[in-house]
Amino acid sequence: LNEADFEIEAQNIKIFQENFKDYPDFYVPKCFEDISNSEVLVTEFIEGTKISDTKTLKEKGFDLKVLAEKLTDAYFKMVFKDGVYHADPHPGNLFVMDDGRVCAVDYGMVAYLSKTKKRYFFDYIVAVTTLDINLALQFYEGFNMFTPYTDFSNFESDLQFFLEKYHNKNLEEIDLKEMILDIIEFVRTNRLRLPTDIAYLGKAAINLEGTVRELDPTFNPTQRLRKFIAVSTKDYVLEKLGEVRDSLELAFYAIFKIEHAYRLLIRERITFQVVFKDLEELQLFYKNQIHKIAYVLTFIGILISVPLFKIAKMETASDILLFLSVLSGIFAIFKILRY
Repeated sequence: LNEADFEIEAQNIKIFQENFKDYPDFYVPKCFEDISNSEVLVTEFIEGTKISDTKTLKEKGFDLKVLAEKLTDAYFKMVFKDGVYHADPHPGNLFVMDDGRVCAVDYGMVAYLSKTKKRYFFDYIVAVTTLDINLALQFYEGFNMFTPYTDFSNFESDLQFFLEKYHNKNLEEIDLKEMILDIIEFVRTNRLRLPTDIAYLGKAAINLEGTVRELDPTFNPTQRLRKFIAVSTKDYVLEKLGEVRDSLELAFYAIFKIEHAYRLLIRERITFQVVFKDLEELQLFYKNQIHKIAYVLTFIGILISVPLFKIAKMETASDILLFLSVLSGIFAIFKILRY
Protein backbone atom coordinates (compact mmCIF):
# COMPACT_ATOMS: atom_id res chain seq x y z
CA LEU A 1 0.00 0.00 0.00
CA ASN A 2 3.04 2.36 0.53
CA GLU A 3 1.13 4.63 2.91
CA ALA A 4 4.13 6.70 4.04
CA ASP A 5 5.49 7.72 0.61
CA PHE A 6 3.89 11.01 -0.48
CA GLU A 7 5.23 10.72 -4.04
CA ILE A 8 3.34 7.46 -4.42
CA GLU A 9 0.26 9.06 -2.87
CA ALA A 10 0.51 11.86 -5.44
CA GLN A 11 0.53 9.24 -8.20
CA ASN A 12 -2.47 7.56 -6.59
CA ILE A 13 -4.35 10.86 -6.68
CA LYS A 14 -3.57 11.28 -10.40
CA ILE A 15 -4.92 7.79 -11.10
CA PHE A 16 -8.16 8.50 -9.21
CA GLN A 17 -8.55 11.87 -10.93
CA GLU A 18 -8.31 10.15 -14.30
CA ASN A 19 -10.76 7.42 -13.28
CA PHE A 20 -13.34 9.92 -11.99
CA LYS A 21 -12.81 12.83 -14.38
CA ASP A 22 -16.22 12.32 -16.02
CA TYR A 23 -17.99 10.96 -12.93
CA PRO A 24 -20.61 13.42 -11.60
CA ASP A 25 -21.03 12.26 -7.98
CA PHE A 26 -17.48 11.73 -6.68
CA TYR A 27 -14.66 14.27 -6.46
CA VAL A 28 -10.90 13.73 -6.11
CA PRO A 29 -8.92 16.74 -4.77
CA LYS A 30 -6.16 18.24 -6.90
CA CYS A 31 -2.52 17.58 -6.02
CA PHE A 32 0.13 20.27 -6.53
CA GLU A 33 3.06 18.12 -7.62
CA ASP A 34 5.44 21.04 -8.27
CA ILE A 35 5.57 21.83 -4.53
CA SER A 36 5.24 18.25 -3.28
CA ASN A 37 7.89 15.57 -2.67
CA SER A 38 8.36 12.28 -0.82
CA GLU A 39 8.07 14.08 2.55
CA VAL A 40 5.53 16.81 1.79
CA LEU A 41 2.22 16.51 -0.05
CA VAL A 42 0.22 19.61 -0.97
CA THR A 43 -3.38 19.07 -2.07
CA GLU A 44 -6.45 21.18 -2.70
CA PHE A 45 -8.37 22.31 0.40
CA ILE A 46 -11.84 20.81 0.34
CA GLU A 47 -14.78 22.85 1.57
CA GLY A 48 -17.51 20.55 2.69
CA THR A 49 -19.25 18.72 5.51
CA LYS A 50 -17.96 15.55 7.12
CA ILE A 51 -20.08 12.68 5.87
CA SER A 52 -20.62 11.56 9.48
CA ASP A 53 -22.16 14.94 10.41
CA THR A 54 -25.67 13.87 9.45
CA LYS A 55 -27.31 16.70 11.39
CA THR A 56 -25.56 19.41 9.34
CA LEU A 57 -26.15 17.49 6.12
CA LYS A 58 -29.88 17.38 6.83
CA GLU A 59 -29.90 21.09 7.67
CA LYS A 60 -28.27 21.77 4.28
CA GLY A 61 -31.07 19.84 2.60
CA PHE A 62 -29.16 16.72 1.55
CA ASP A 63 -30.98 13.42 1.14
CA LEU A 64 -28.90 10.99 3.22
CA LYS A 65 -30.17 7.99 1.26
CA VAL A 66 -28.94 9.56 -1.99
CA LEU A 67 -25.54 10.25 -0.39
CA ALA A 68 -25.33 6.59 0.68
CA GLU A 69 -26.06 5.55 -2.90
CA LYS A 70 -23.45 7.94 -4.33
CA LEU A 71 -20.75 6.70 -1.97
CA THR A 72 -21.57 3.03 -2.55
CA ASP A 73 -21.75 3.42 -6.33
CA ALA A 74 -18.35 5.14 -6.35
CA TYR A 75 -16.83 2.21 -4.47
CA PHE A 76 -18.45 -0.34 -6.74
CA LYS A 77 -16.82 1.52 -9.65
CA MET A 78 -13.42 1.55 -7.93
CA VAL A 79 -13.41 -2.17 -7.16
CA PHE A 80 -15.26 -3.78 -10.05
CA LYS A 81 -14.48 -1.42 -12.94
CA ASP A 82 -11.26 0.48 -12.20
CA GLY A 83 -9.46 -2.17 -10.15
CA VAL A 84 -8.02 0.43 -7.76
CA TYR A 85 -9.80 1.58 -4.60
CA HIS A 86 -9.39 3.85 -1.58
CA ALA A 87 -8.56 1.37 1.18
CA ASP A 88 -9.32 3.62 4.17
CA PRO A 89 -12.84 5.08 3.76
CA HIS A 90 -13.45 6.01 7.40
CA PRO A 91 -15.70 9.07 8.07
CA GLY A 92 -12.72 11.38 8.66
CA ASN A 93 -11.64 10.88 5.03
CA LEU A 94 -15.05 11.50 3.46
CA PHE A 95 -16.77 14.84 2.88
CA VAL A 96 -19.91 16.07 1.15
CA MET A 97 -19.31 19.19 -0.94
CA ASP A 98 -21.97 21.88 -1.22
CA ASP A 99 -22.80 20.80 -4.78
CA GLY A 100 -23.68 17.30 -3.52
CA ARG A 101 -20.56 15.47 -4.62
CA VAL A 102 -18.87 13.05 -2.23
CA CYS A 103 -15.14 13.71 -1.83
CA ALA A 104 -12.50 11.35 -0.43
CA VAL A 105 -9.17 12.61 0.91
CA ASP A 106 -5.97 10.81 2.00
CA TYR A 107 -4.92 8.48 -0.81
CA GLY A 108 -2.01 6.94 1.10
CA MET A 109 -3.85 3.65 1.53
CA VAL A 110 -4.80 2.51 -1.96
CA ALA A 111 -5.12 -1.09 -3.10
CA TYR A 112 -4.97 -2.49 -6.63
CA LEU A 113 -6.71 -5.48 -8.20
CA SER A 114 -5.50 -7.21 -11.33
CA LYS A 115 -7.92 -7.65 -14.23
CA THR A 116 -8.38 -11.31 -13.35
CA LYS A 117 -9.01 -10.69 -9.64
CA LYS A 118 -11.37 -7.84 -10.46
CA ARG A 119 -13.37 -10.24 -12.61
CA TYR A 120 -13.44 -12.83 -9.81
CA PHE A 121 -14.85 -10.23 -7.43
CA PHE A 122 -17.44 -9.18 -10.02
CA ASP A 123 -18.45 -12.81 -10.53
CA TYR A 124 -18.76 -13.28 -6.77
CA ILE A 125 -21.05 -10.27 -6.47
CA VAL A 126 -23.21 -11.74 -9.24
CA ALA A 127 -23.21 -15.00 -7.27
CA VAL A 128 -24.32 -13.25 -4.07
CA THR A 129 -27.11 -11.29 -5.73
CA THR A 130 -28.39 -14.33 -7.65
CA LEU A 131 -27.50 -17.04 -5.09
CA ASP A 132 -25.44 -18.85 -7.74
CA ILE A 133 -23.42 -21.38 -5.74
CA ASN A 134 -21.39 -22.60 -8.73
CA LEU A 135 -20.26 -19.09 -9.65
CA ALA A 136 -19.31 -18.48 -6.01
CA LEU A 137 -17.18 -21.63 -6.05
CA GLN A 138 -15.19 -20.23 -8.99
CA PHE A 139 -14.28 -17.23 -6.81
CA TYR A 140 -12.68 -19.44 -4.15
CA GLU A 141 -10.87 -21.47 -6.78
CA GLY A 142 -9.69 -18.35 -8.61
CA PHE A 143 -8.18 -16.84 -5.45
CA ASN A 144 -6.54 -20.16 -4.61
CA MET A 145 -8.27 -20.23 -1.22
CA PHE A 146 -8.55 -24.00 -1.03
CA THR A 147 -5.86 -25.88 0.88
CA PRO A 148 -5.02 -29.59 1.13
CA TYR A 149 -7.00 -29.54 4.38
CA THR A 150 -10.21 -28.00 3.01
CA ASP A 151 -13.24 -30.10 3.90
CA PHE A 152 -15.07 -30.27 0.57
CA SER A 153 -17.78 -32.53 1.99
CA ASN A 154 -19.19 -29.59 3.97
CA PHE A 155 -17.85 -26.60 2.05
CA GLU A 156 -20.66 -26.27 -0.50
CA SER A 157 -23.46 -26.55 2.07
CA ASP A 158 -21.68 -24.06 4.37
CA LEU A 159 -21.30 -21.63 1.48
CA GLN A 160 -24.97 -21.98 0.52
CA PHE A 161 -26.00 -21.29 4.13
CA PHE A 162 -23.74 -18.23 4.32
CA LEU A 163 -25.04 -16.73 1.06
CA GLU A 164 -28.67 -17.25 2.01
CA LYS A 165 -28.18 -15.85 5.51
CA TYR A 166 -27.01 -12.44 4.27
CA HIS A 167 -28.77 -12.32 0.91
CA ASN A 168 -31.12 -9.36 0.32
CA LYS A 169 -30.89 -7.91 3.84
CA ASN A 170 -30.96 -4.27 4.89
CA LEU A 171 -28.02 -2.93 6.89
CA GLU A 172 -30.26 -2.52 9.94
CA GLU A 173 -30.90 -6.28 9.80
CA ILE A 174 -27.19 -7.15 9.72
CA ASP A 175 -25.03 -7.34 12.82
CA LEU A 176 -21.59 -6.53 11.38
CA LYS A 177 -19.74 -8.12 14.29
CA GLU A 178 -21.78 -11.30 13.85
CA MET A 179 -21.17 -11.32 10.09
CA ILE A 180 -17.39 -10.93 10.52
CA LEU A 181 -17.37 -13.74 13.07
CA ASP A 182 -19.36 -15.86 10.60
CA ILE A 183 -16.80 -15.18 7.86
CA ILE A 184 -13.89 -16.05 10.17
CA GLU A 185 -15.69 -19.21 11.26
CA PHE A 186 -16.43 -20.10 7.63
CA VAL A 187 -12.75 -19.72 6.68
CA ARG A 188 -11.58 -21.61 9.78
CA THR A 189 -14.08 -24.46 9.56
CA ASN A 190 -13.34 -25.13 5.90
CA ARG A 191 -9.59 -24.53 6.34
CA LEU A 192 -9.38 -21.90 3.65
CA ARG A 193 -6.48 -19.60 2.81
CA LEU A 194 -7.28 -15.87 3.18
CA PRO A 195 -5.50 -13.81 0.46
CA THR A 196 -4.28 -10.30 1.30
CA ASP A 197 -6.45 -8.86 -1.51
CA ILE A 198 -9.57 -10.04 0.29
CA ALA A 199 -8.25 -8.91 3.69
CA TYR A 200 -7.63 -5.35 2.43
CA LEU A 201 -11.00 -5.19 0.70
CA GLY A 202 -12.70 -6.57 3.80
CA LYS A 203 -11.16 -3.82 5.93
CA ALA A 204 -12.33 -1.15 3.49
CA ALA A 205 -15.81 -2.72 3.35
CA ILE A 206 -16.12 -2.61 7.16
CA ASN A 207 -15.27 1.11 7.22
CA LEU A 208 -17.62 1.81 4.33
CA GLU A 209 -20.46 -0.16 5.91
CA GLY A 210 -20.20 1.88 9.11
CA THR A 211 -20.38 5.15 7.18
CA VAL A 212 -23.30 4.05 5.01
CA ARG A 213 -25.16 2.74 8.07
CA GLU A 214 -24.96 6.21 9.66
CA LEU A 215 -26.37 7.79 6.51
CA ASP A 216 -29.18 5.28 5.96
CA PRO A 217 -29.69 2.23 8.23
CA THR A 218 -32.31 0.88 5.79
CA PHE A 219 -29.90 0.92 2.85
CA ASN A 220 -30.01 -2.42 1.00
CA PRO A 221 -26.56 -3.18 -0.48
CA THR A 222 -27.77 -6.25 -2.39
CA GLN A 223 -30.40 -4.29 -4.30
CA ARG A 224 -27.85 -1.59 -5.11
CA LEU A 225 -25.44 -4.27 -6.32
CA ARG A 226 -28.10 -5.61 -8.68
CA LYS A 227 -28.50 -2.15 -10.23
CA PHE A 228 -24.74 -1.77 -10.57
CA ILE A 229 -24.43 -5.19 -12.18
CA ALA A 230 -27.24 -4.40 -14.62
CA VAL A 231 -25.44 -1.21 -15.70
CA SER A 232 -22.04 -2.93 -15.85
CA THR A 233 -23.24 -6.03 -17.69
CA LYS A 234 -22.75 -4.46 -21.13
CA ASP A 235 -19.06 -3.76 -20.46
CA TYR A 236 -18.64 -7.20 -18.91
CA VAL A 237 -20.22 -8.93 -21.91
CA LEU A 238 -18.05 -6.92 -24.29
CA GLU A 239 -14.97 -7.91 -22.28
CA LYS A 240 -15.93 -11.59 -22.43
CA LEU A 241 -16.68 -11.38 -26.16
CA GLY A 242 -13.36 -9.58 -26.63
CA GLU A 243 -11.59 -12.55 -25.07
CA VAL A 244 -13.42 -14.90 -27.42
CA ARG A 245 -12.48 -12.66 -30.35
CA ASP A 246 -8.82 -12.70 -29.28
CA SER A 247 -8.91 -16.49 -29.10
CA LEU A 248 -10.44 -16.69 -32.56
CA GLU A 249 -7.85 -14.27 -33.94
CA LEU A 250 -5.12 -16.44 -32.43
CA ALA A 251 -6.64 -19.52 -34.04
CA PHE A 252 -6.86 -17.90 -37.47
CA TYR A 253 -3.32 -16.54 -37.09
CA ALA A 254 -2.18 -20.11 -36.39
CA ILE A 255 -3.86 -21.24 -39.61
CA PHE A 256 -2.02 -18.50 -41.52
CA LYS A 257 1.34 -19.52 -40.02
CA ILE A 258 0.73 -23.18 -40.89
CA GLU A 259 -0.09 -22.26 -44.49
CA HIS A 260 2.98 -20.02 -44.65
CA ALA A 261 5.20 -22.82 -43.32
CA TYR A 262 3.66 -25.22 -45.83
CA ARG A 263 4.43 -22.92 -48.77
CA LEU A 264 7.98 -22.45 -47.49
CA LEU A 265 8.50 -26.19 -47.30
CA ILE A 266 7.17 -26.69 -50.84
CA ARG A 267 9.37 -23.90 -52.23
CA GLU A 268 12.55 -25.19 -50.59
CA ARG A 269 11.62 -28.80 -51.44
CA ILE A 270 12.22 -29.94 -47.86
CA THR A 271 10.80 -33.33 -46.93
CA PHE A 272 10.15 -34.96 -43.57
CA GLN A 273 9.21 -38.46 -42.55
CA VAL A 274 5.92 -38.10 -40.67
CA VAL A 275 2.97 -40.28 -39.85
CA PHE A 276 0.83 -38.34 -42.29
CA LYS A 277 0.85 -39.33 -45.92
CA ASP A 278 1.86 -35.88 -47.07
CA LEU A 279 2.05 -32.24 -46.04
CA GLU A 280 -1.40 -31.54 -47.44
CA GLU A 281 -2.83 -34.00 -44.95
CA LEU A 282 -0.82 -32.38 -42.14
CA GLN A 283 -2.16 -28.95 -43.09
CA LEU A 284 -5.73 -30.27 -43.29
CA PHE A 285 -5.39 -31.92 -39.89
CA TYR A 286 -4.29 -28.70 -38.18
CA LYS A 287 -6.95 -26.68 -39.96
CA ASN A 288 -9.62 -29.04 -38.72
CA GLN A 289 -8.34 -28.91 -35.14
CA ILE A 290 -8.26 -25.11 -35.13
CA HIS A 291 -11.73 -24.94 -36.66
CA LYS A 292 -12.98 -27.14 -33.83
CA ILE A 293 -11.46 -24.76 -31.28
CA ALA A 294 -13.04 -21.77 -33.04
CA TYR A 295 -16.49 -23.41 -33.04
CA VAL A 296 -16.26 -24.26 -29.35
CA LEU A 297 -15.02 -20.76 -28.40
CA THR A 298 -17.89 -19.18 -30.33
CA PHE A 299 -20.36 -21.43 -28.52
CA ILE A 300 -18.82 -20.59 -25.12
CA GLY A 301 -18.81 -16.84 -25.86
CA ILE A 302 -22.51 -16.81 -26.75
CA LEU A 303 -23.41 -19.05 -23.81
CA ILE A 304 -21.55 -16.79 -21.34
CA SER A 305 -23.59 -13.81 -22.54
CA VAL A 306 -26.99 -15.43 -21.83
CA PRO A 307 -27.03 -15.16 -17.98
CA LEU A 308 -25.49 -11.69 -18.11
CA PHE A 309 -28.32 -10.41 -20.31
CA LYS A 310 -30.76 -12.16 -17.94
CA ILE A 311 -29.30 -10.23 -15.01
CA ALA A 312 -29.65 -7.00 -16.99
CA LYS A 313 -33.32 -7.95 -17.63
CA MET A 314 -32.76 -7.93 -21.40
CA GLU A 315 -35.04 -10.93 -21.88
CA THR A 316 -35.40 -10.71 -25.67
CA ALA A 317 -31.65 -10.49 -26.24
CA SER A 318 -31.15 -13.31 -23.74
CA ASP A 319 -33.64 -15.60 -25.52
CA ILE A 320 -32.07 -14.87 -28.91
CA LEU A 321 -28.58 -15.61 -27.57
CA LEU A 322 -29.83 -18.82 -25.94
CA PHE A 323 -31.26 -19.94 -29.30
CA LEU A 324 -28.01 -19.04 -31.07
CA SER A 325 -25.94 -20.85 -28.42
CA VAL A 326 -27.99 -24.03 -28.94
CA LEU A 327 -27.51 -23.81 -32.72
CA SER A 328 -23.79 -23.08 -32.43
CA GLY A 329 -23.42 -25.91 -29.90
CA ILE A 330 -25.10 -28.39 -32.25
CA PHE A 331 -22.97 -27.12 -35.15
CA ALA A 332 -19.78 -27.44 -33.06
CA ILE A 333 -20.64 -31.02 -32.06
CA PHE A 334 -21.42 -31.88 -35.70
CA LYS A 335 -18.08 -30.48 -36.88
CA ILE A 336 -16.12 -32.23 -34.13
CA LEU A 337 -17.74 -35.60 -34.84
CA ARG A 338 -17.40 -35.13 -38.58
CA TYR A 339 -13.62 -34.72 -38.53
